[in-house]
Amino acid sequence: MSENTKSGFLFKRRNKFPRSWQKRYFTIVQAGSQYVLQYYFKEEDASNEEVLPVGVCELETVNKFEMKDGIISFEAFQINKERNKEWYLKADSEEELQAWAKKIEEFSD
Repeated sequence: MSENTKSGFLFKRRNKFPRSWQKRYFTIVQAGSQYVLQYYFKEEDASNEEVLPVGVCELETVNKFEMKDGIISFEAFQINKERNKEWYLKADSEEELQAWAKKIEEFSD
């Protein structure tokens, strides 16, 4: 993994009812000249080239970024659904949440 990427487990809030939190394996990777945030059901899926990510968003399209009450929220273009989507993420610790927020902001500039 290069220093410009990040990976690990986060909790993602479903946008559909019921709005429960789901643990997913997230990665930030470089795709051409841009960075994307993508997630998988399982950690091992991320290293299997035959498994496509469940969701992918272009970090350069992030707007309305906010970190409040232990939750990262933002809007970004979701490549695999070809639409803008609101993202809500949380981590097991405040330290891990801060690290993810820093990377998302870094690559969304």
